[in-house]
Amino acid sequence: MTDHVLLEAGDDLVRQLAHEREAVKAVLELVWNSLDADATEVDVTIERSGVTGVDKIVVVDDGDGITPEKARSAFKQVGDSAKRVGGVTERLGRPLHGKAGRGRLRAFALGDVLRWTSTARTLDGQLMRTTIEAEISRRKTWLIDTQTTQEADSPGTKVELWGKQATHLNKLLEPKAISQITAALAPYLLTWTDIRVTYDGHHIDPQTQILAEESDDLTFEYEDQTHSVHIRLIHWRTGAERTIALRFPRRAGVAD
Repeated sequence: MTDHVLLEAGDDLVRQLAHEREAVKAVLELVWNSLDADATEVDVTIERSGVTGVDKIVVVDDGDGITPEKARSAFKQVGDSAKRVGGVTERLGRPLHGKAGRGRLRAFALGDVLRWTSTARTLDGQLMRTTIEAEISRRKTWLIDTQTTQEADSPGTKVELWGKQATHLNKLLEPKAISQITAALAPYLLTWTDIRVTYDGHHIDPQTQILAEESDDLTFEYEDQTHSVHIRLIHWRTGAERTIALRFPRRAGVAD
């Protein structure tokens, strides 16, 4: 079944939210979308055109995918995402990053043609493959096609972006891009150590962003019970944000 879904937003707003010259941030949004889908493997591939140009960006993950219902809802609205501050993912209970439903629009910074191919399990246990396509010339119209798929398939999403001839894409090939992505993901990857993110053939290692660290174990009383917490203080090499997170017995945590 194929649907044409019209985004409920003005052209100017859609263009503004795309931030079309911020290529690295656009890649990060796609990675966060994968992590919000409980992916443990995320691979970003940069396909070259000639020696230096960027021809295509591909992001593949093993997350839970996008069901047809979620696709029709998510790609119809902007600014009203189902994700909320303080929310967690459905299966693994990891903290959600996205919350405004704008990440998919930033993909226009990476390509004039966009395609999501996602396999997800529906409530009745059936695997469905959903393909979502859009072009910059009609960026408010999303073509969504759904079909059943074989049981041999597994959930996951592949995002392909191509057709943009823009010099700002070359920033994706600079060493600084890896540093930016690592700095942004480091606190999360140190917390959820089973996740592996690869960018242009390079494993994103959060340890490279740690300048110094120390830790301590503390206990506190609450409701007549003694609780323990592990505090990890990290001084990052880059980034200005300061956060404090606590490690409880069932969940890892970091602080900086």
